[in-house]
Parts: sequence; C-alpha cells; structure tokens
Amino acid sequence: MISLSVKLEDELSAQIRARAEASGMGEEALVVKALQDFLYSEDQPKASAAQQFFPQQDVKVEWRAQAHSPADDLFSDSDFWGVIELIDWSKKTSEEKLLPAVQYLAEKPVSNIYLFADKLSEKLYPLDTKQHASAYAAHEPEQFVSADDFLYARCAVVAEGREYYEQVLNNPSQMPSDIVFEPLLSLADDAFELKTGAEFKYIPAYNYETHSNKAGWQ
Repeated sequence: MISLSVKLEDELSAQIRARAEASGMGEEALVVKALQDFLYSEDQPKASAAQQFFPQQDVKVEWRAQAHSPADDLFSDSDFWGVIELIDWSKKTSEEKLLPAVQYLAEKPVSNIYLFADKLSEKLYPLDTKQHASAYAAHEPEQFVSADDFLYARCAVVAEGREYYEQVLNNPSQMPSDIVFEPLLSLADDAFELKTGAEFKYIPAYNYETHSNKAGWQ
C-alpha cells in the first residue's frame, strides 16, 4: 500500500473542497483516489481522468511506502468483506441475492461506494494469473480460457467470502471451473444509483479484466 502527503496551493485546495462537496466524498478520499489512479494506471485515458482533479496545477507529492493506506481508514478490508457477507444465497435471482448488500452500501457515505469498487478490483486483480486460469480451464475443451467467463469465475470466488477467497488466492489449483457470478460487478453501481439516482461512472483502482495482471501471466 502507499501512504502519501500532499502539498496544495490555496487555489487548488478550494477546487478540492468544491469537488468533494459535489461528489459526496471527503476531501482526503478525493485526493487519494485521484492520485491512486496515476499509480495504478497503465493507460493514458485513465491517467487523464485522474488529472481532471488537478487541472493546470502544480501538485507536490511525497510518497512513503508503508503497510497502511489513508483509504483503509475510510473503508477497510473488513468493511469490504462485511458487505460481501450480506449477499443472500438463499434467494433465486441475482438481483435478490445482491439486494441486502446493495441496500447496506447505499446507506453509507458515497465515498464508501467508490472505495468498495476499488476494493473489489483489488481482490479480482491478483486472481488474474496464468496458474488460476489453467486450473479454471482444466475441464474446458482444449483448455480454452474465455476472458469474460474467467472474470466472472473470479467474481464468484470473491462473492463466496474472505475465507474461500484467500484459499483460492493462495492455492491456484483450487480455482473453480463450475461457478460464476458476474452480477457482483454491478453491486457498487446499483448502490450508487439507489443512493443518488445517478449513474455510477467510475474507473476503479485496478484493471480487473482478464490478462491485465501482466506479472501474473508471465
């Protein structure tokens, strides 16, 4: 994780305050999110999206590597898994299964919805490896890996909860090939729409699409 210290000019601080009020996010969360986008981005469009927070401004940033991130104070791993645990597997439809988690997240500050999306991407990313994909495709004809289906299988691993997720993360051979849960990707979108009535237009911290984890596929 990365901890940061940011020095802002008065004019930029005013812009941050205005954007924080408009988005419903706290000033710290907004700054952290924008700068995270620079860190995790490998593509120019995403970097440009982050830069909109600091147009034509000189932002001096001091980076310090440490085990704790400011974002963790706002929405921790435990908070993330607490939302996941609310998925009701006794229901029939995906919408009904997600509803308790969606309603719970919608009751929280808007910043928590953004940070949930970041946490979800953070969990999906390290499952995107050649070893996990090989185990997933072991029973497929010619061991073909569908990029979309493998993503949805990784979603299912996360949706099963923390214990199962960590088991599969640390033991790629246990990656399932018979379960998928694509609707997990819309949980943050649904919570945001329920809370604000607006569409959730957001690029999370990690690119969770299949083959995005370059190191994991080497």
